[in-house]
Amino acid sequence: MGNATMSVLVTGFFDLLHSGHVRFLERAAEFGPVTVVVGSDDNSLHLKGRLPLCREDERLYMVRSLGVVSHAVLDEELGRLGFASEMRRCKPKYFVINADGDDVEKRKLCEEHGVEYVVLERLPATGLPARSTVAWRDEIPKLPYKIGIGGFVDQPKIGNVHPGSVIVISIEADAELDRFSGLATSTRDLTLDLFGPRLPAWMTPQRLAEIVFACENPPSRKHLSGTMDPLGLFFPGVSRLDYANGEYWPVSTERLVDDVNLDWLQSVLYLAQTGRRPPGMPSPMDTAKPTKENIGRMDSAVRKAFSAMQEMNAPMLGQALTECYLACTEIIPAFAPPHVQQALESLQEQYLGAGLTGAGGGGYAVVISESPPQEGMGVRIRRQEA
Repeated sequence: MGNATMSVLVTGFFDLLHSGHVRFLERAAEFGPVTVVVGSDDNSLHLKGRLPLCREDERLYMVRSLGVVSHAVLDEELGRLGFASEMRRCKPKYFVINADGDDVEKRKLCEEHGVEYVVLERLPATGLPARSTVAWRDEIPKLPYKIGIGGFVDQPKIGNVHPGSVIVISIEADAELDRFSGLATSTRDLTLDLFGPRLPAWMTPQRLAEIVFACENPPSRKHLSGTMDPLGLFFPGVSRLDYANGEYWPVSTERLVDDVNLDWLQSVLYLAQTGRRPPGMPSPMDTAKPTKENIGRMDSAVRKAFSAMQEMNAPMLGQALTECYLACTEIIPAFAPPHVQQALESLQEQYLGAGLTGAGGGGYAVVISESPPQEGMGVRIRRQEA
């Protein structure tokens, strides 16, 4: 297509399509026929560490259905300039963007290609309220996710060899995080089926965990799932769970719920994408080689991490996470595929330390840094039980 049919280029994720999006596109269309580059799911993971609430094919369908849009495609590259290939292809006269998306790199790209850069202030349509996707996300009921540090000791195959501890952190997110990435998404899905999008206020976290654990493990199930996930989802704050030999439930729990500690932890703890778990990957547990020594090393690293959280010592916490990850790879040799190992090693070199959350395979790394990492996102730790 030539310039006559493609004189305006815009880009965005257009998640939870609302009147603010439509008004922006209407105003962009005042400059000419509009082409929209819709951000892909992979680019959302790359830039934000999370998936949009609506899948890329659904978002593309909705944008294409709007009368003010002449053409819409998914971006082809990762990064803030994921639309660059489409800009080179269609050679628009204008690139139009909202003020909160103004970016030096975008301006420079437009200058290089002779494209006029237009910044619009957010203005709602007459008589309608101002809308933004971020504000809408805040209104949507959400279930928590779980970050895990350490692992496996709630499984008899590991716990029967030697007792150990794990740390679980209940976190809130403004949008759906990537699935199968060690954040207890399958347990979370079951909870959604049972209770809907909000946890019942009349149940204690312990009772919720008991119910969900029972539903995850019906009588016909041969191998029971562990208890880290439901306990980590439902207990607010940070919990260290101590497991005795062969026990599914922790024999003791130490919790960290003080706002001072949790505020500090939020300031140094980030999630970074390491790449998705490969499709069809067998369970890392199949490669388990537990010994008293390597389980003991993991337990020591977990306890060191919990002490660092209590003392608010970021270097100590980063070192403990790295030590915990290394111990996990000794217990489960297939804990991380090569591309995840490479990503983690890079994070460990750049920041104070990093480990892989969950039972392995890929997804999110827990990164400790005293300043926001270049790639990754902060977390919000749950403070209330309902």
